[in-house]
Amino acid sequence: MSYPVPQIDVTIGAYTRHYRAWRTEAPVAYDGMGTIGLWESSAGRLVLIQLDHVDWQVGRYSSGMYASHICENCVLDNILSVLWVRLATPTSEDPA
Repeated sequence: MSYPVPQIDVTIGAYTRHYRAWRTEAPVAYDGMGTIGLWESSAGRLVLIQLDHVDWQVGRYSSGMYASHICENCVLDNILSVLWVRLATPTSEDPA
């Protein structure tokens, strides 16, 4: 697959993961491994999907009849600033 938006590389320690931004109408319950939710609106959600998991994740969204597509008009600076906040903020899913 060829993607028009930039790849986002996230490196933590010795591990680097490569992501691209996607828009989806699917609820969070459909997110799998390698997916980082960034924000939600009435129009859907913006998620980063790890490149190794794109085919599986898009298939997962489709299995619930939810649309998803690559975010061609996303502004990289906005995505990166939200990602920094998301990575620095513990969630209820994070271990204590």
